[in-house]
Amino acid sequence: MNKLNNKTKYRGLALLLAAGFIASSASVAVVSCKTGISLEKVLERRRDTKTLTLTYQSPVEGWNTAHTQLAGDGEFLANLYAGALGIDEYGRTYGDVFESGYADSNGNSPYVGNPAPKKSESSEHESSQIVSDEQDVEFNASLWQYKIRSNAKWFDKTGRVLRNIKASDFENTAKYILNSSKGSDLSMLWESFILNATELSELFSAYVALPNENGISETEENKLIDAAWKKALEKVSKVGEVFYKLKNKEGQVVESKEPVKILKPGFGLHINEEEGTVKFELTKPSTYFETVLTYGCFSPIYDAHVDQLANSPIDAFSGAYLPKSIDGDDKTLVKNDNYHFAEKTSISTINWKYLAKPTSSKAREMFEAGEVDSFVVKQTDEAGWNKYVGEDSLNPKFTGVYSTDPVKDFSFGIYYNFANATGDSKAIAASKVLQLKETREFLATSINRSDFVKYYSEKFDTVDQKVSKNVRNIYTSPNFAINPSADLGDGEIGSKDYVEYVKEAVERLTNKKVKSKDLEEGHDPFLNNSISLSNQDQSELIAAINKHIKDNGIETKEGKVELIWALSPDNSVTNPYLVQMFDNFNKIEGNPLKIVAPVSNTHKDWTALQRSGKFDLASSGWGPDYADPYSYLATYKINGDYAAYHGFRRLTDDLGENGDKKLKTSATDSFMEIVNSYDTKVKKIDTNEGDTTDDRYNNFAEEEAKAIYIDFLFTPFYNRNQYKEYKVSYIKPYTYGHAIYGLSTARTFTQQKSSSIATKEEYDYQINQYKLVKEAIDTRPSTGKANNVLFKTPTKSTTV
Repeated sequence: MNKLNNKTKYRGLALLLAAGFIASSASVAVVSCKTGISLEKVLERRRDTKTLTLTYQSPVEGWNTAHTQLAGDGEFLANLYAGALGIDEYGRTYGDVFESGYADSNGNSPYVGNPAPKKSESSEHESSQIVSDEQDVEFNASLWQYKIRSNAKWFDKTGRVLRNIKASDFENTAKYILNSSKGSDLSMLWESFILNATELSELFSAYVALPNENGISETEENKLIDAAWKKALEKVSKVGEVFYKLKNKEGQVVESKEPVKILKPGFGLHINEEEGTVKFELTKPSTYFETVLTYGCFSPIYDAHVDQLANSPIDAFSGAYLPKSIDGDDKTLVKNDNYHFAEKTSISTINWKYLAKPTSSKAREMFEAGEVDSFVVKQTDEAGWNKYVGEDSLNPKFTGVYSTDPVKDFSFGIYYNFANATGDSKAIAASKVLQLKETREFLATSINRSDFVKYYSEKFDTVDQKVSKNVRNIYTSPNFAINPSADLGDGEIGSKDYVEYVKEAVERLTNKKVKSKDLEEGHDPFLNNSISLSNQDQSELIAAINKHIKDNGIETKEGKVELIWALSPDNSVTNPYLVQMFDNFNKIEGNPLKIVAPVSNTHKDWTALQRSGKFDLASSGWGPDYADPYSYLATYKINGDYAAYHGFRRLTDDLGENGDKKLKTSATDSFMEIVNSYDTKVKKIDTNEGDTTDDRYNNFAEEEAKAIYIDFLFTPFYNRNQYKEYKVSYIKPYTYGHAIYGLSTARTFTQQKSSSIATKEEYDYQINQYKLVKEAIDTRPSTGKANNVLFKTPTKSTTV
């Protein structure tokens, strides 16, 4: 199917931390207290428990939950707007705008929009459509149904009620996200899951772009959009093929070469305004779909006829907090007393201070000055580390330091751009040389990732340890996708982490030259190990690259092809570690490549380069959108979330019928075969309804392992969490949403604040109490739900 335009989808630049060193370099801070404060004074100090002071580093780019999923934006949007679903501190899903108990009132279901599934007696594995243990209701992983809370409302910034949230507000979200002219970052999540969202988006966007040519007479913009939406809905309501009018490369109006094919009728968002219900019909059964609904892109919006809202939001909010002052750099939110979970909110005011170019000590200095409520002890802050932790990194000297089990974080990788959008001769040369597999293998096996990654682990690495504890060798994060009913062999069924499937696949593909233990974090199966991976040593890889350069007339400078890895000026703490990594790579004898690292004038300039694909190499962190490996693997599809980074779509367009073919080389055909094979197989695995989870994970693992260890399409890089993260904070541990996906970790309405810093004994007690409750919940999911407002059915509320 030919798209109306080749829009680049940036959801990956959203929950990914673009080249990701910003949020990782140092927590936050601004005004420093040069003289510091004694540890005794820290323990004696008392703070207001109703006011929370935080900091942020990335300027807000958009105030529209249907447009942006940037991590920096999410800090504010998660507090100003209610989501469809949320995650509590124990990792349980609850209804936010939706009622929690609509589909399963007894509380035993792990879902909100489906009852608890029952194991099929005829199979050891789960079924996609089975009868609930508790109710005579079918569990259907392709259909998820919800009822909007009667007390979920829209408010203006003063807290005045505007109206109730309606089912059509979810249609507003779809109408915005699926209109390509809006430039939403979030269309791929809808298109990946919701029935006919891709097809509807193509038609809707075409009708909006050329209304008259496509039979729409409306001229006023809002009415035009509504008419285009109505017509697109009608077209997808029945099986068939639909052609539409668009403009070709020369600007002429022509009919689409291929039709939009409707194989199953209807759009997968079903709303009933009168009953206040919303149903999602999916393209495939997805037991993990509710993890998707914890994102802002499935939150209702007040009005579809808006834009990115780059400067300020419209005056309609639905969340736990309202904006008191958000126009300047420093922002203040205040408690929304009429929010449906207001009784859970103990913090009345949140103050955010904007910080640019923080150093690793600034957050600690600001905390000591009494200006923020928490900080993480950074290992690169020597004075702070010595003061709060000391020489024994596993036994901090300050009693007020604590460490919790971290939420599994972003997975960072090194990415190769195969179609640098800069388009000049140097960019073309770099894109051409990267098509050769030996080039990518040379980069993967010759860059010493620990040169950079030690930034996160230096205090925990032993003297004789050459590999950083934070080096990551698998793209998908551990403890993220778990098969609870895996075949463990010898007739045993049990839980199995998806990364274990990847390890097995790598062993198979490398004939056990790379072993499972080599893939653990803190090992490096790449560095100087090309013999194990391809039976070629470094000199043979260099020879192959030189031949490729010569045979294809690739431009060099002083005998080397330059590869641009742009740096942000805001990452002044981490940039030196990167530069050291580049310098050591560049020193390799006979190296035909040279990594060049220009620093952009501003962080905004650097972000623009990343989003437009004007670089050759980059690093970025991916935070998954839902608890399934496809959330990671979909990023590397041709039109995937990393489309701006890997450039597969740009390369495909260049090589196509109307392309310039300026990137064509002797390696192009074999490279595109790799790319197309990965794209096709990953899509097929995702939509294969007959697969058990074992089959699905095994097949995904094969593609992930092959992409990394055989085809070298990209290289895993690091886990940014310190090996052990130490905090000093007035915020009580485990009083916030606990999940790697969604916006729940950014929501502060459940956080509780102490008036003083607790001692180690007090922290240990709090953490142990949390773990006891968590164990009880794991055994019996309904534990504590009856008296928890997050899970109770709301009482009748006045409709506005």
